[in-house]
Amino acid sequence: MKQLIALTLCLLASGITFAQNAPGKKKTGTKPKPKPKTEIEGYVRDGRMTPLAGVQAFVYTDSAMLGTSGYTDASGHYETGYVGKGKYHLKFVYENGKALLISGVMINKGIVAINVKLDQPAADTTLPFTDFVPKPIEKKKTKAK
Repeated sequence: MKQLIALTLCLLASGITFAQNAPGKKKTGTKPKPKPKTEIEGYVRDGRMTPLAGVQAFVYTDSAMLGTSGYTDASGHYETGYVGKGKYHLKFVYENGKALLISGVMINKGIVAINVKLDQPAADTTLPFTDFVPKPIEKKKTKAK
C-alpha cells in the first residue's frame, strides 16, 4: 500500500512539472517588455561645422520644469536621459552665457535627433522646433497618359 501511495505522489508531482513546462503554454511571471528608448540627442557645431564642446543642454517640460540635462563632448555630441512622450523645450547654453532655446520639441517614441549648426548667439535666441525638422521632399506630378 505504501508503494502505491508513493507511486501516485511521484506521478502527480511529475505531471504537474511537465504541465507547467509544456511547449506552447504561456509562462507566467515573465519580465515585462522594456519601454522603448525615448530621448533627444544630436550635435552642436558652429557655422564652420567645428564641434562645440562644453555646451550645456537642458530639456524642459512644457510647464517649464527641468526634465534632464547634460553637456556636449569633444565631438559636440550630446544626449539626454529618458524623456517620456510629450512636448519639450531644449535649451543650449554656450560658453559666452547666451542661450539658444528650441521650443515645441515633440517626442512620440524613439530618439529625436536635433543637430544645431549655429555660432554662439550674441543674445538669447528662441527658434521653433520646425526649423530643425527636415522638410518633406515634394514629389513631382506626372501627367497621366
